[in-house]
Amino acid sequence: MSADELGRLGVPVGPVNDVPESVSVIRQRQLQRAELENSQKLWRWFIVAALAFLCGEIILAGSLSRVEPAPATQ
Repeated sequence: MSADELGRLGVPVGPVNDVPESVSVIRQRQLQRAELENSQKLWRWFIVAALAFLCGEIILAGSLSRVEPAPATQ
């Protein structure tokens, strides 16, 4: 079949390079977004760890600062 006949039947006959370029651009953007989201998840874990450390330190400081009464001597 000739290219004209294929064109009339609806088969794309033009340059095929346009489609992969747009697909590769879309994939590259998706990869960049995924990397950005992963780095944001890492920062969330750092914040959670810092808050857990602070809570533990507050509890420890509170328990160490309590004054126990001296035993009564009679």
